Amino acid sequence: MSEVKDRFTKNQKDENGKQVPYFDLKNDHVPTGGTLRDEHELFSTRIFASGAKWQGDMFGRTVDCREPPFSEEDTLRFRLEYVRPVLEKERHDFDHYKSTVLKLANRHFNTSESEVPPEDAAEILTAALGRIQALEAEVSDIRKTLLEMPGTAEYEAVAQRRRAAAEEQQRQSEMVSYQKKINDIQRATVSG
Repeated sequence: MSEVKDRFTKNQKDENGKQVPYFDLKNDHVPTGGTLRDEHELFSTRIFASGAKWQGDMFGRTVDCREPPFSEEDTLRFRLEYVRPVLEKERHDFDHYKSTVLKLANRHFNTSESEVPPEDAAEILTAALGRIQALEAEVSDIRKTLLEMPGTAEYEAVAQRRRAAAEEQQRQSEMVSYQKKINDIQRATVSG
């Protein structure tokens, strides 16, 4: 890890002065037409629970970074950017551990000489499931908040759909009213 990345990481503290949790993403990326010799091939990204982000190339040089404070909307978006890969990793780890435990149990059941699954496997899986559910709830809450926050793209998209639906309903209402007027005119000319 580069010194710049180390310094950036050490400077990411919460309001109590504690290190902010982070998650490392590895991005295999070859820019268009790029080769290892003439452009940077591998990028490393470290995202923090606070919304901070450090991105560097394969040589440890900083390519991009951001640090708080952020707007309320950006804080939510950056938190979502952090939570999604953490959730994905938790799900992956859960599935992998569960699969391993089930394989061990099957082998032990079929051949008593094989390794026994860990005694605390159920507790470990239950704890992991709890973390997954908490992260899923956080993602859901963030998305809901963004939907309800005026000025966000999500809010505007919902508002646009509502306006379009209201306009369509108004148009339908006008068509029904217009059709009634036509029917009234036709009845008046037939009976007159």
